[in-house]
Amino acid sequence: MSRSHDTNARSAEEWFRGKVGTLSESVAQHSHAVRTSKDEAGEVRGQLQSRLLDIDACRGVNCSLEKQLVDVEERQAAEVAVLQDLVAEMEGELGSTKQEMSGYLKDYQDLLNIKMALDIEIAAYRKLLEGEESRFSRVGTVGGASSSMQYRSHSVSVAAPPSFSRPLW
Repeated sequence: MSRSHDTNARSAEEWFRGKVGTLSESVAQHSHAVRTSKDEAGEVRGQLQSRLLDIDACRGVNCSLEKQLVDVEERQAAEVAVLQDLVAEMEGELGSTKQEMSGYLKDYQDLLNIKMALDIEIAAYRKLLEGEESRFSRVGTVGGASSSMQYRSHSVSVAAPPSFSRPLW
């Protein structure tokens, strides 16, 4: 029995050594894979940290840009309000200027009508004077002297008044 026991022990020992060898090789391979995985995990952690820093930087830039946008919008709103006030003021001035021009136009038309009436009256008096002058020249002399009145004759042309049927502006 001792022989069989020795044979069994040897075969068990060989089997054990074979298994230990196989397991050692497997452990070595897996250790290498674990080291490689740890290295890759470290690289990924580094990349993740880098990306997180990039994201934080982008958030900071985004926050800054949003503040700038708010500032620009506020300034633009203030400028628009100022310009709207200016437009309202200018529209008011334009309205008052139009009213003033309308008054001037009415005054001009009234003065033009008065001028035309005076021109007609002057023309009538001129005809009367010319009629008197021609009568005196036919009558002759009064008291030994010839009394002829000489007036300069002016021709007066009366033009039709301008028509303002549509607004000038």
